[in-house]
Amino acid sequence: MRSALYGAGFVIASACGGDTLEPPDDGALIFVSARTTGVDPDSNGYTLLVNPDGPDTDAGPAEFGISASISTIVAEGPAVIGIGHVADNCHVAGGNLRQLVMVGGTTVELAFEVECLATGTISLAVATSGSDPDLDGYLVKVGSALHRVGVAGTFEIAPVAPGQRPILLTDLAGNCTPVVGTATVTVASSSAIPAQLSAGCVQVTRRAIAFSSGPAEQRISVRHADGSIEQLTSGPGSDLSPAWSPDGNRIAFVRHDGVAAALYIMDRDGANQRVLLAPLQGASDPVWSPDGTRIAISADPCCESGPAAVFVVPVDGGPVVTLGVDPIEFSPPSWSPDGTRIAFADVRGGTHQVYLADPAGGEPVQLTTGLGAQFPRWSPDGTRIMYTAACEGSGCTTLRWIEPAGGASAQITDIRPAGSPRWSPDGQRVAFSANAKLWVVNVDGTGLTEISDRHTSGMVAWAPDGSQILSQSEVDCRPMIVLFDASGSQGIPLRIGEAPCEAPPPLWRFSWGPVA
Repeated sequence: MRSALYGAGFVIASACGGDTLEPPDDGALIFVSARTTGVDPDSNGYTLLVNPDGPDTDAGPAEFGISASISTIVAEGPAVIGIGHVADNCHVAGGNLRQLVMVGGTTVELAFEVECLATGTISLAVATSGSDPDLDGYLVKVGSALHRVGVAGTFEIAPVAPGQRPILLTDLAGNCTPVVGTATVTVASSSAIPAQLSAGCVQVTRRAIAFSSGPAEQRISVRHADGSIEQLTSGPGSDLSPAWSPDGNRIAFVRHDGVAAALYIMDRDGANQRVLLAPLQGASDPVWSPDGTRIAISADPCCESGPAAVFVVPVDGGPVVTLGVDPIEFSPPSWSPDGTRIAFADVRGGTHQVYLADPAGGEPVQLTTGLGAQFPRWSPDGTRIMYTAACEGSGCTTLRWIEPAGGASAQITDIRPAGSPRWSPDGQRVAFSANAKLWVVNVDGTGLTEISDRHTSGMVAWAPDGSQILSQSEVDCRPMIVLFDASGSQGIPLRIGEAPCEAPPPLWRFSWGPVA
């Protein structure tokens, strides 16, 4: 059997026999070893890297100790083999990546010599000026390591490799910018070196926000523009899905009393709570008409009081209009910007599809076809309707738009499964959830931006000026409502609707209110 030993910059070829492991004819059996000397090594060890920059990685990342070995099979042909997760204070003789040519049926031994130097400490003073700082703090990058620090105070950054080290302040909220965002210090072993970084923050959008939250039975509250919180409802049961009227003077919501649900309305201060539609088995979020005179809601009446339908309810009295025969109660209807049509999801044909109807009544017209469609959203200019389309595979959904007349149609993004889409106020972008993340993308599919990788609920809500997005996300393991900059900057935890770390993510709802 043929074998080769690759050391730090040299190659020795030899012949041997009696190996216990046999390499395949189309690949090489490689043994990688590391020997670490010096002080302050990373006790977590290293990872084996095989073609780390290639389109396909042949193996790994597999972990092994700082003075240990590991083996794997690598396909014949050119290959790059190395070790990763080498601490900043450690140096690999000859570099941590080696270019080799693998020959089928051979055994390869590759040795890495690592030397580590004693580490030091940076005593970092952080200051933040202005209003509405990011309560989640910042990330400080030193070398390849990231360290979480608060918005003010002195923080010990360790371990840090000796020598000149740049420091970078990152992960700032969208309303904050660096004042002193970088620094360079010379770190000596076993010593604490002082450094300073700072940021300045400006006031966030001053609008009231209505939200529903609670550990068990939920209540409707308002976070006022000054940050104060006022509870508006007290049950009985749970009060959910607040929706602010277009003029900002009233709030619609759904109340579940433990037996049945009902559509309610109240003044913006919680006064004059009254029932608009009851009794209901279940209901979607209520949606106001553009002129604020009617509310559309997908609901399933309870107690044998009638079939499920989309109900158009006059706010100040008058007959209720029924649309559809089997709507999806968790998929809210959507008004056209001029208030003349309503889009909603219905299963009358056996699959979920989007239908259009006159809010005054009449037979709905099917708009979409295919495997299924739901969550229709009318664009702000009324020229397109966005929806989630079913695709092949369990739970597979993607985002599409279609013209209301049933003409042109296009896919917005191929990220799957996509859900809960929302148009930006200018109609140029879309916010949506997928794979526990919050995303924003241009309508033509370009400019895909990850807003949050800790998304815990499908609901998102654009600020009326399009600069910010409300979402339920996770901060330090706790689900809460977070205000994100729509450009993708760090979110601002509002500390409303906060739940314990061990609690399952609740489904809170929220709605932007009027300017303070």
